[in-house]
Amino acid sequence: NNNPLKSTTLDPELVLPYVEWGATNIYYDTYQLGVATVIPYAQYLSSEDDGDRYMYRDGYTTSGLWLPYYTRVLKNVKEVTEVVKNQPESTRTLQLLRIMNAYNTASITDDYGDIPYSDAGTGNGQAKYDTQKDVYYNIFKELTDAVNILSSDLKNQKTIPSDADYIYGADFTKWIKFANSLRLRYAIRLSFIDPNKAKEEGEAALAAGVMSSTTDGA
Repeated sequence: NNNPLKSTTLDPELVLPYVEWGATNIYYDTYQLGVATVIPYAQYLSSEDDGDRYMYRDGYTTSGLWLPYYTRVLKNVKEVTEVVKNQPESTRTLQLLRIMNAYNTASITDDYGDIPYSDAGTGNGQAKYDTQKDVYYNIFKELTDAVNILSSDLKNQKTIPSDADYIYGADFTKWIKFANSLRLRYAIRLSFIDPNKAKEEGEAALAAGVMSSTTDGA
């Protein structure tokens, strides 16, 4: 039987809000299992939960952080990337998705180290693990490419409804600042272990324009 109500096409503009929701990990269940439970491991907060007693629970770290990234974010971004090859009018939307994916990817590799990345999100159940260095270098590339494309003179692009972009209401100037600010943030994280790369990326991000006021906040 075929479901007559099931969509047969993928609309990148409708995927955007779902990926934003997934990448920011604000859903109460995944936030509780992931962020709020892992924080006590680092002793930033104290609680009576397992994390505060260094008791590892696989369901927390996989259900709260790992699975949402792969099922809600990376998979959808890779699918949209393929769709946009035949739908260039959604090129601008794809860049917002790439920025959100970079944001979430950095969080996951900071939590886990080496992660499945280049082969992940494609249906490959045996996706190889990429080194954290390679993941970080790719994050810089994704952010840089996304900014360059958003800054270019794109023609005949689909309009993104402002209420479909939970973060900036389709304000692309702020998206560019956000991406550059993430680039600077991740460069700082590398400063003690890869100072040359950190300097290169950090200076480029500053030159491209980062957040300058609270109104730029994501």
